[in-house]
Amino acid sequence: MPLSKESFAEAKRKLEALDKKDTEREKITELKTNLEEYIYSKKSLKLWTLLESEEFEKISSDQEQQSFIRKLNEVLQEWLYTDGEDALANEFVERLNTLQAIGDPIFYRYNKLTAGPVASEHARRYLEEITGWEKEKSWLPRERIDEVISEAEKVKNWLNEEAEQQKISRFSTQAFKSDEVYTKVFDLQDKVARINRIPKPKPKVEKPVKTENESAADQSNDKDTFSGETTSQKVQNAGELDYSVTDNNDESDDHD
Repeated sequence: MPLSKESFAEAKRKLEALDKKDTEREKITELKTNLEEYIYSKKSLKLWTLLESEEFEKISSDQEQQSFIRKLNEVLQEWLYTDGEDALANEFVERLNTLQAIGDPIFYRYNKLTAGPVASEHARRYLEEITGWEKEKSWLPRERIDEVISEAEKVKNWLNEEAEQQKISRFSTQAFKSDEVYTKVFDLQDKVARINRIPKPKPKVEKPVKTENESAADQSNDKDTFSGETTSQKVQNAGELDYSVTDNNDESDDHD
């Protein structure tokens, strides 16, 4: 017996409700996993080693570090595997956001502290490499060279200013990032590469100066060419003329 419209609509609503619960359950499982991974990654042996290192003392206060550790333990030991078992999706999001608000600035400054000097050293080495690079390329336009020199000076000054700022505000997240350094260096490298692609002009080929004898020979050849006779033709014509003269003399002798 086919379902009535009412029964069909009811069955459809139940299926949609089950699908919604499955989707919510999958979402909660994913959020719980994200929270667990964050906590365990920060509570690893590496974290405790870092917290006791001089680098961490440079970028975070003891109070900030202890607050973060206390919050990690609170979420892990007092909530995640107790009340968290029946928690809703938004509760996992709230606790992860709370931990990240405390911990992420600390680790951001740490990464900046270690990655920044490496990027800065790379930039300074490149600035040294291009110093005077144009001396062996005298054909490059002076205005293009000055453009690169000016840009290199700006990068150098920026590095010095940011290094000073880093000393002043070591607990701040506003100091320069390593990717900013690389971006400025790559832009400068691109300008240098574009100028280096300007080809070197081909050297001018000067015609050799002819001597008087060579000039006279050339003029003689020009006259021969103008008359339309080659040297071999002249020799042949001269031979024919001699033969005709000899024949005439023979005829005169016969008459006598």
